[in-house]
Amino acid sequence: MNLPIRLRAAAVAEIEEAYDWHEEKLPGLGSAFLHRVDEALEGAAEQPEQHVERHGRVRRVLLRRFPYGLFYVVDDDAIAVLALFHARRDPKVWRGL
Repeated sequence: MNLPIRLRAAAVAEIEEAYDWHEEKLPGLGSAFLHRVDEALEGAAEQPEQHVERHGRVRRVLLRRFPYGLFYVVDDDAIAVLALFHARRDPKVWRGL
């Protein structure tokens, strides 16, 4: 199964913000971060139910090397990516999703 991926605007903004932060810290690190995001998205697209449901239907795939998770739901026709979430963020923020 290889479902298409739909990114919510909030997820895109969070990915861009994290890219900018990493790139500012060390040129090239932002690109490495985006590579890991792409890897995680590809893995979720290939095996969408590989990751356990953590909050209702919401699943999380962790990024390698970076302390982030991508949160998504599996729909019949696509994977909807809801957010990029740093591991140190307060989980109460999830109430807004």
